[in-house]
Amino acid sequence: GCFVIAVDIQREHINMITHSAVVSGLSENIVAVQGAVTDKDGGWLPVHGSSQGLAPQNFYVGSVVTEDSKAAAAELAPHGEVVAANDAAPRLSVDGLLRQVGVAPEEVTLFKIDAEGHDLHVLQGAA
Repeated sequence: GCFVIAVDIQREHINMITHSAVVSGLSENIVAVQGAVTDKDGGWLPVHGSSQGLAPQNFYVGSVVTEDSKAAAAELAPHGEVVAANDAAPRLSVDGLLRQVGVAPEEVTLFKIDAEGHDLHVLQGAA
């Protein structure tokens, strides 16, 4: 068997992955984490998306907020709408993500990255 860690900035995707894992009987093998994987741990990235009425292909993240999750709610979208705190994705390094889910780096066989051009930063966050 294998163990899959799925990371996405969009809460909707995390909910779909979690639901699919339960329905397919794979919830022991799949863990879904809402977050933005980069080279640093800490802070939040506001996710501008469905709460602002944007289509999935137009979702984007705002600037890093380094206070707490409540501070993420204060960032305004360009069209003046407030991004709710629950629409903020925590910033995680690869090492921080693995610690969070309890997986030692040497246990990882395959690491697939779809970081939308942010790949080097993701790799810099790995030991």
